[in-house]
Amino acid sequence: MELLNFLIKLHDQCLDLTRRLTFDKSFNADGIVVSLYGSLIELTGSLITLIESEKTAGVSSVFRTFLEAYVDFVIILNDRSYQNHYYAAYHKKWVALLQASKKGNRFLDSVAKMENLDQMIASHESELAKLKKMGFSPLPVFQRFNMAGMKDEYQSIYRFESGGVHNDLTTLLKRHFERGEDEYSLAIYKPISSDDVISVVDTAAGLLFGATVRIHEHLKSGCDDELKKLGDEFNAIRETAPHLPEPSMP
Repeated sequence: MELLNFLIKLHDQCLDLTRRLTFDKSFNADGIVVSLYGSLIELTGSLITLIESEKTAGVSSVFRTFLEAYVDFVIILNDRSYQNHYYAAYHKKWVALLQASKKGNRFLDSVAKMENLDQMIASHESELAKLKKMGFSPLPVFQRFNMAGMKDEYQSIYRFESGGVHNDLTTLLKRHFERGEDEYSLAIYKPISSDDVISVVDTAAGLLFGATVRIHEHLKSGCDDELKKLGDEFNAIRETAPHLPEPSMP
């Protein structure tokens, strides 16, 4: 598949071009956005591995994570204050986890035994309260997609992939049932439809390439020529498939 071959090439070149990125390593400066870009590259590599090995049950989980990372990447690149929502989510998570350890959760025994547990809870609660007072709180996924200008993607692509993450009925039918004349038969490692593969590969390639252009422009890496060649190649491949299929139904 030409698109998959391009995605592999794009992944490898993006990885290579990261050596040309120089940035302020403070997490409050470029740290989060660069980390998000690194995640986009790694998640693309995971998608490629799953598709090539035909272990496609995990594609939706990885692809949904990829989409969320891209959304956060876009927002924080446009508005650095967005990172405060990240910190709010971080503190909220730790408050919940640390408090749960005090309720006899056997998986958190070592946490419950920490001498400064109450101090840690108070510290995270205090930081979360400060952020909320400033107007920053953990954001639901839909709001994050809206902020990135990706409402349509949330209501379509993301919802399809979320079904795969949650093993909903649509996903189970597509993944494990094959229609016979009078009954269904169970399928294990049923190949993903070519239409679904193309949709995932094309979307991942488009978003990763777009993110690559933006991060290199933002950090002034001087990689314009290499990125133009990649863009020209991608456009040429897309011209041979002007209408990409929508995700298939069960």
